[in-house]
Amino acid sequence: MPDELEEKPKKDASPGDVVKRWDKELELSAKKDTLWTKDVEESINVYRNQGNQTDTSTENRKRKETFNILWANIETKRATLYNNPPRPDIRRRWRDESPVGKAISELLERCVAFTFDASNFDGAMISGVNDMLVTGRGVTRVRHVPTMSEEIDELGNPVLDEDEQPVEKVDYQEVQFQQVQWDKYRNGPGRSWEEIPWIAFLHEPTKDQAEKKWPEFYEDLDYSVNDNGYESESGGSTSNKTDNSEMTVFSTTEVWEIWDKDSKQVIWYAPSHKKSVLEVSEDPMELAGFFPIPEPMYAIESSTDYVPVTEYSMYETMAKELETITNRIIVIMKGLKVRGIYDSRISELENLFDESDNGFIPAGNSMAIIEKGGLQDAIWMLPIETIVNTLIQLYQFRQALLAQIYEVTGISDIMRGNTNPNETLGAQKIKANFGNQRTQTQQTRVQIYARDIMRISVDIISGFSRETLSIMSGLKFPTKEEKEQVLFQAQQLQQQQQPIPPQIKEVLEKPSWEEIEEVLQSDIHREFLIDVETNSTIAADEEEDKRSSAELLSAISGYFQQTGPLVTTGVLPPEVAKAMLLHFVRKMRMGREVEDELQKLGEGGQQKGPDPEQQAAQAQAQADQQKNQAEMQMKQMEIQKSQQEGQIELRIKQMELQQSQREFELSQQEHALKMQELNRKAELDGIKHQRDMQKMQAESVTNQ
Repeated sequence: MPDELEEKPKKDASPGDVVKRWDKELELSAKKDTLWTKDVEESINVYRNQGNQTDTSTENRKRKETFNILWANIETKRATLYNNPPRPDIRRRWRDESPVGKAISELLERCVAFTFDASNFDGAMISGVNDMLVTGRGVTRVRHVPTMSEEIDELGNPVLDEDEQPVEKVDYQEVQFQQVQWDKYRNGPGRSWEEIPWIAFLHEPTKDQAEKKWPEFYEDLDYSVNDNGYESESGGSTSNKTDNSEMTVFSTTEVWEIWDKDSKQVIWYAPSHKKSVLEVSEDPMELAGFFPIPEPMYAIESSTDYVPVTEYSMYETMAKELETITNRIIVIMKGLKVRGIYDSRISELENLFDESDNGFIPAGNSMAIIEKGGLQDAIWMLPIETIVNTLIQLYQFRQALLAQIYEVTGISDIMRGNTNPNETLGAQKIKANFGNQRTQTQQTRVQIYARDIMRISVDIISGFSRETLSIMSGLKFPTKEEKEQVLFQAQQLQQQQQPIPPQIKEVLEKPSWEEIEEVLQSDIHREFLIDVETNSTIAADEEEDKRSSAELLSAISGYFQQTGPLVTTGVLPPEVAKAMLLHFVRKMRMGREVEDELQKLGEGGQQKGPDPEQQAAQAQAQADQQKNQAEMQMKQMEIQKSQQEGQIELRIKQMELQQSQREFELSQQEHALKMQELNRKAELDGIKHQRDMQKMQAESVTNQ
């Protein structure tokens, strides 16, 4: 940092110290850019093919008759640096299964694409590249523009805050891109973008505009600069405080909008107001890099300082020499006329050159012509061979000078369509590659610049409301409460052993707005999860693009033919084959759609399905259907089994009853037999008893 720069005031510094600090900062910044400012003015005058606009004489301000090599070079290089609007390429940084990351990538990509189309991003990029080539630096500002309205209650009355002021709400938000004029931007000291402590934008508001924005200070400002770029007719400063006689609606004042990275503040400072700054706001956009611009595009970069350098200054000496040669050629061409002297006695010669084709003039003094030996001896032509030779030498020297300029600027002859028919195709390709190599650095710088603008846009869009994000992207996500309700419904259906509808599954698979906003509102978390890139800003040559596409398709076809048998036989694992193919495709930058489809390839290159989530849902539906069918079959089998078991049990009971009846009959038969035996035995016993009695009676009789 320069020694003459005063120490930065602390936060509790007086208003006068703050004004003094920024007055000194802006003065040193202007002093640092003095030489570059002069080069820019010269470059702009040459590019516009006009003289010195600060010179009041008409002769010095009129258009020049010259070879405008700067305009030709810029028109050629601009087409090679930027001729195709970039498209956002936002995806998950790591290719893992992350529903939140996938949803945020698609959401931001759609929002940024809409923003680029609706906010004329292409026009801002063209202006930025043109400023870089003409002035040496291009600056594009990214703005957050909300649309506000008063909040209304249920009765239609405006809602008031504690100070009885209407409460405003955000109806819509958008991102806009503004190209910053080269002389309306300044930055603090530093050797790289990371070291820059502050940047500033110059505004030139009219008195009415200043009154709306700073009603307390607008009367203290000096209005002396008009919007046409000239001072007032008096030639001095027209102060609003002392004299309003020359004030017009076009009179403006100078106000600087300073973005101080150290204090994270935006300071509005007017050099004509020495008492205090006009306004101070705390980090209004809350961007990750604080500044509302990406790193400016520099035509020529340096590691020692951050002062721009115009490309024209690199070959200004040769360009002026080319201008001198061209002007000399023009002057000589104006003097290169057919002139001569003729014999005055032959008056017919005066009108000889005025006759049309095949015109003849009658000779009034033919004897004089004969005496001279014919017309050729009566006319003496001015010799122009020396002048013609001089012109030839000047044209040759100018052509050699142009070749030197093209060598300095890196524009080869093949890029301008100038080829030598005697050259081989290889020689022409070498020339084209040489030109492409010289411009490739600036092409990369332009693409990085577009990507950085996109990243700032993503940073701003991440803070939009969910209503705005949904409108811009056309995507719908459930809230946490809605997702919990759907989850409860799904659990009830599972308990009732009923299939879950696809609508409920779709809601459950999506992340909630709360999950998405948690990532969007965290710069670190979002940067870790999401990668923001752009496609190329250079439109490829149509024939070259066709040739590259054919070679790519041929290479992929050959790859499948060679790896297919290896995968089928198990020599090469499918995951390794797919990883090798994806690595090749990513290097060719075929786009996320191709990568996503190739990511779905399974073993042997067979595709699993158009969408993993859709495939999982279909598989789950099929599994549920098969499960329901199996359950129905099981129930039918159980019913049939129960019926069969009932019939068997009935038969068993019938058989048991029959057996019981048989057993009862047998028991009755046995009882009858036993009774018969008992009766028989009783009869036998009775007979035996009778016999015994008879025997005893007989013995008794015998004994007697």
